[in-house]
Amino acid sequence: MDDDCKKWAQVLWNYLKLGQPLVKSDVIIGLGCHDIRVAERAAHLYLEDWAPLILFTGYLGSHTVGVWHKAEADIFAENAVKLGVPVDKIVLETKATNTGENIRFAHQTLKEMNIPAKRIILVQQPFMERRVYATYLRQWPEDKENVQAIVTSPIMELEDYPNKHVGNMD
Repeated sequence: MDDDCKKWAQVLWNYLKLGQPLVKSDVIIGLGCHDIRVAERAAHLYLEDWAPLILFTGYLGSHTVGVWHKAEADIFAENAVKLGVPVDKIVLETKATNTGENIRFAHQTLKEMNIPAKRIILVQQPFMERRVYATYLRQWPEDKENVQAIVTSPIMELEDYPNKHVGNMD
């Protein structure tokens, strides 16, 4: 990637990341994807006491179908447990295949389990923060004026995003 492309990629990266400050919440919702760092960020937030529960949502999406042989939520949960999150503090939703379903099905799961969700932390990849928030505004079935949603992601810069599992800068 030449310098001009890198410059514009950085502009786009900065725009897509919301950088919202965290607040203590009722639940952390880790949205499934092909990047394990999302699960790690959700686990660290739990371990830092930002919320008493994690809900991982996701079956297989366009980047994991044919690559992973378990639901994204299951793989995320396994990684969170390895980092020290107790199994009984993780809820799974394993049907969602896209961001809209992640939001709707997470809401449905919380309702079915009578888990309050007046403050939620949504975790996804850095360049997905703005999309996740916009999707939340359209897809969360409840009155959004009474639910505070914060979107966060693994803390990294653009040049740190690509690794052997996701992306490249070529």
